[in-house]
Amino acid sequence: MRNVLIVGILLVMVAAQTVHAKQLVILSLGADQKLVVYELVTNDGTLTKQSSVDTSGKPGAMCMSSDGHRVYVAMKGTGMIAAYQFTSDDDLVLLNEIAVGMDPSYLSLDPSGKFLVGAYYSTGQVTVHSTDATGKVSGEPLQRISTDERAHAAVFDRSGKFVFVPHTRPNAIFQFRFDAPTGMLTANDPPKLLRDADTGPRHLWFHPGNQYAFGSDEQGSSITGYRFDHSSGQLTTMQTLSSLPATGFEGRNSTADIEVHPSGEFVYIANRGHDTIAGYSISETTGRLTFLGRTPTESVTRSFNIAPDGRHLIAAGQKSGKLAVFQIHDDGSLVRTQTVMAGENPWWVLIVER
Repeated sequence: MRNVLIVGILLVMVAAQTVHAKQLVILSLGADQKLVVYELVTNDGTLTKQSSVDTSGKPGAMCMSSDGHRVYVAMKGTGMIAAYQFTSDDDLVLLNEIAVGMDPSYLSLDPSGKFLVGAYYSTGQVTVHSTDATGKVSGEPLQRISTDERAHAAVFDRSGKFVFVPHTRPNAIFQFRFDAPTGMLTANDPPKLLRDADTGPRHLWFHPGNQYAFGSDEQGSSITGYRFDHSSGQLTTMQTLSSLPATGFEGRNSTADIEVHPSGEFVYIANRGHDTIAGYSISETTGRLTFLGRTPTESVTRSFNIAPDGRHLIAAGQKSGKLAVFQIHDDGSLVRTQTVMAGENPWWVLIVER
């Protein structure tokens, strides 16, 4: 009886810690040259501004360390990458900043946090930098690989053994093997997955089970599901669906960010032009998508992020300068809980649990 009581107390303590975990939102404001930190109040889905820090350039793409302590930021216009760390008061302080000579369009850390991979849209390249024990980025890259025009993202699969780089101009996803001890990339065989003309694979997000990946097609205004072979590291196109309504919209549109819900049950994609977030359910057995609905969001939503607990989605309207906070219901539908005026040119949004 005593053991049962102890176990019960421990379960209650764990549950209490989970409920009260703090979720912080980091926003890069390009034109304002700031990183802004908010706290997401999970019981009502509202944001409270905590702090901000000025940056040396226009902050764009970001990625977080798995422990939630450090954030890596691409600086547009200056060709820099900056590393920041959270203090005990949840303020961001600069660790170091390095010159890479070009603007990164996307940054990703490997699962160990020892290597930072960047994609470069303007120059068609991929780089790998090391990070030291304090989180600082190495001044020189370990590797610099020329790929093709408009390298838009660099994404690890869930195992960290493979890296995928979607390119919107050649309509291809470059496929690499990643050596965890050295941080070196080598081309897989075949080295790229070719897509149809005017598709424009842009971003990619792997399912928690690592058997599927889902991508946004920028020019095609569509979402594509891929089957992933985690032994060979190869993607195979499985299904493509439009992100737009079949009728009633004749304006210009391009898709941007995409993200799979932590449960693996849903995937969301941003429409820039139609200004909606389209949601789809994911079949547990086949990985195939079923359309759920489109939810109006802020104008030109380039980036959004889902909270680690899966309860909220926050989208950044690049043109409106606002953040839209949505609650995610059990059926995958989105309901807006708050709209926040954030600043000029919000570029990237990240949510971290601390």
